Amino acid sequence: MRVRHQTGVLSTIATRFLIPDNHIGRATVSSVAVAHEVAKMGCRAVACVNARDRNLLGFRDLLTAASYGVEEFLFVYGDRPETGRRSDDLTVRSMIQSARESAEEQDR
Repeated sequence: MRVRHQTGVLSTIATRFLIPDNHIGRATVSSVAVAHEVAKMGCRAVACVNARDRNLLGFRDLLTAASYGVEEFLFVYGDRPETGRRSDDLTVRSMIQSARESAEEQDR
């Protein structure tokens, strides 16, 4: 509900929305899901995807994004978490490569 309200208010002055990914360091709704909601309201959304919270196997956000029609991403590496360990399986470069491979598979 908050996302819809903020999007509705800001859409009069903004043409695109950057949807952060877990910026508060606790479990939240996926940036891909929020980007989907913003797009349903007729606005362009860029989903931020942070490597800090994912490993290669868990990088299924691309499949979710494809099913939701989310096409724009900002891949970031992220700071080391204050508690726990980060997964070092993903880097921005490997996420870009995975996204390209995923797009090529969908084009076939």
